[in-house]
Amino acid sequence: MKKWSVLATTALAACFALSPCAPAQTAADTTPHKIRFIEVEANVALEVLDWGGEGPALVLLTGIGATAHTYDQFAPKLAKDFHVYGITRRGFGASSKPDTGYGIRNLAKDVEKVIETLNLTRPLIVGHSIAGHELDVLGAEYADKIAGLVYLDAAFDNTNKEPDEYAQLLAAVSPAPERPKERPSSYFELSPTQKIGYISRREKPDYAAIKTPTLAIVAVPRDAASLFENYAESDADTRAKMDRIFALDLERVHREEREFTEGVKGSKAMEIVGARHDVYRSNEAEVLKAIVDFGKSNHS
Repeated sequence: MKKWSVLATTALAACFALSPCAPAQTAADTTPHKIRFIEVEANVALEVLDWGGEGPALVLLTGIGATAHTYDQFAPKLAKDFHVYGITRRGFGASSKPDTGYGIRNLAKDVEKVIETLNLTRPLIVGHSIAGHELDVLGAEYADKIAGLVYLDAAFDNTNKEPDEYAQLLAAVSPAPERPKERPSSYFELSPTQKIGYISRREKPDYAAIKTPTLAIVAVPRDAASLFENYAESDADTRAKMDRIFALDLERVHREEREFTEGVKGSKAMEIVGARHDVYRSNEAEVLKAIVDFGKSNHS
C-alpha cells in the first residue's frame, strides 16, 4: 500500500479493509467555479467543477474519499495557465453512488466520458494518490485523447505487499484501527472506498503500456519525526522502531519510483523531500510550477 503519514496509514487501512470509513472532509467551498453533472452511463452522473482559466484544458482527479472540492484552493492558481476542471468520481460527494462500476478501468472510462462530453482537446490529467491507477489506464488506453499525465504522489503499485517486519513494527508503535463487530459479507456490501481498495490491490498496473508523457511528483519522507507526530516524546526503544519504519518506508518510496520510471518509457520523476502525501498542499508552489512547466512542454 502507498505511504501516507504513518499515522494516517492505519486509518486508511481500515477504510480499505472491511470496516466503515467516513469520506474525507474538505474545506468550505469558497472559490468561484461552475458545477455541472455529466452522465457517464445510464443513471450515473458525475459532479464536474469548472474553475475557468486561460489556456489548454487540465483535469484534476482526487485521492480516495475526496471530492473535486478538495482542489478549491489549488485549482484557481492553475487557472492562470490552464482551463481547469475537477471530477468527483462515482460513489463520492454529489456524484451518483451506484453499487457497481468501481473497477479501475471503469473509473478511467468515466474520466474519458467526461473529456468527450466537454469536448476537451487533449487535456493534461493531474491525479492525486489512488487516482494514479486511473492515470495508468488513461495513459495506456486513451493516449490519443490526452496531452500528458501528472502523478501527485500517485505513482505506485497497490498490489505490492509490505514486508512482515514493517507491519509488525507499525503495530508496535501505532494503535490498531478499530474493527466493527459485524463486517460486510460480500463485495456488494462494501462502501465505494472499500470497493476501489479491494480492486486496486488485485490489479497490477501495466506501466509499459502507458504511451503519454508522464511526470511523477514523489513525496519523500525526511526522517522518522516527519512520519510520527509523537517521535520526540517517545522512548528510545520506540524511536528505534520508528527509525526502522522510516528506513523501510524510504526504501519503498525509491523502489516504487524506480519501478515507475523504468516501466513508463520517457517518464520523469521529481522528488520533494519532506513533502506530505497531500503534496499539492504541503508544497504548493513547487507542485504548481512543475505542473505548469510540464504542461507547457507538452502543449507546445
